[in-house]
Amino acid sequence: QARQLYIQNQLRLIADIDYTPVPIFTVDDDGEGKNLDLSLSVLRSTSPIHVQYLQNMGVGATLTISLIYKKKLWGLIACHHYSPKNLTPELRLAAQLQGHFITSQIDVRQSTEEYEIARKTDAELKKISTFSLTGKGEGSFNRLVENESIFNICNASGVAVIFSGAVYKSGMTPTQ
Repeated sequence: QARQLYIQNQLRLIADIDYTPVPIFTVDDDGEGKNLDLSLSVLRSTSPIHVQYLQNMGVGATLTISLIYKKKLWGLIACHHYSPKNLTPELRLAAQLQGHFITSQIDVRQSTEEYEIARKTDAELKKISTFSLTGKGEGSFNRLVENESIFNICNASGVAVIFSGAVYKSGMTPTQ
């Protein structure tokens, strides 16, 4: 439920942790089961457990900015102040824009990391593709599993190859 609220309302502000919640009453003309949805309201109260947690840390005010990546909550930026602090609408907008900017950088960074991994893997595969297993006996497979490129391709600390019932391994591997 909290995760969904952070997705819907990307900026949450508690100007004074020691606030006193005030109930909101509605006139319900349609009968039972109808509630006022405060999901997007700045006036929405916060979980008493969360408020207690913040009080235990000595926080007086907090601002939380949601980082939404591919329609999922990727992370949060939590800004705490040690006394009550009300932010102007301009500062709240600036904080929200900063959250959008950081979120846009997640995609750029992940794309760069994925490209770099693909480039390194391709280079290691080229090294392995020149490796010859034409020699008879276990010497060829032993040389293959001891080749550093095979570790780099898998980002592994150990490798095992099973061929014709024989196990060839190198690095950190389980026992036979």
